[in-house]
Amino acid sequence: SKCQMCHGAGGKGGMKDLTGVAGRLSVADHVKVVTDGRNAMPAFKGQISDQEIQDVVAYERTLE
Repeated sequence: SKCQMCHGAGGKGGMKDLTGVAGRLSVADHVKVVTDGRNAMPAFKGQISDQEIQDVVAYERTLE
């Protein structure tokens, strides 16, 4: 629910298309973006657990 507002259903749209993110960011960099935010994306540290961040990153990395 937090991601779909900006990234669209299935990560395919909105402000930033997440398809192919695995080819653009390392896992560590991806976790950092979700944790600390970047540009218009807010930080999710403290809003969701570390495990939820790991789960989000794992899911996003499957999007093609």
